[in-house]
Amino acid sequence: MTTKTEPEKKHAVYAPSSMKIIMECEAAPVLWADLPDGPTSEYAAEGTLAHSYVERMLKSQTQKERTAILKEITDEEMRKHVQDFYTFIQKMRENFLSKAKGKWFEFIEQKVELSQDCYGTLDYGLVAVRNGVAEAIICDFKYGKGVDVDAEDNAQLTTYAAALNKHFKNALKKFYIFIYQPRTPGEPYKRWEPADGAVEVWGTKVLKRIEVIKGIKEKHPTLDIPDMHYRVGDHCRFCKAKMSCKMIAEDV
Repeated sequence: MTTKTEPEKKHAVYAPSSMKIIMECEAAPVLWADLPDGPTSEYAAEGTLAHSYVERMLKSQTQKERTAILKEITDEEMRKHVQDFYTFIQKMRENFLSKAKGKWFEFIEQKVELSQDCYGTLDYGLVAVRNGVAEAIICDFKYGKGVDVDAEDNAQLTTYAAALNKHFKNALKKFYIFIYQPRTPGEPYKRWEPADGAVEVWGTKVLKRIEVIKGIKEKHPTLDIPDMHYRVGDHCRFCKAKMSCKMIAEDV
């Protein structure tokens, strides 16, 4: 069965998509909290469009609907990747549910929440009991081709998994995490299976980190954040506060 929760359009203060930065640098979320969203790039707009077609394909009920959706896609490359992702999900879903017992739950572009200020939109999720164990698939569709994203130890997807686990009262015991990124070299998807208990541990770690950051914000309302809370690294390239970060300025 597909859950009825509506997708979340507003970005969370501590969004899973920014979780790698949040876990690396305590100062970053404090700096960007009051910054406006930057302009949407051509690549971001392209990704949003591809996601909208993927969502409609996955929620479609008939082949006639899917044929009509694909006909709407004027870009031939995008049409192929949307169709291929739909086929990938259907095959994975069929295989996963073939060993399931009882009710199952499907999430398509839906909000999952770890806390009131840590939530995001899960591209695709599937939960069922298989061989007596509650298991979940987490799958993220990434249309970008500039940065090859790995599934293993992926902060964003592990946070989605922890949020989904919270939704099921921490009853999920096994997770299969996928990134489907068809425009990068090699196989279009990557798969990672976290160790037993790792997702729940990660969720606890994230919540503790958020509390630490909230404490920093309360102590330093004028953003005079001590150097000890900064950490410069590869994650900085994706931080929307990088233009106002004193540590990056000093590191140049």
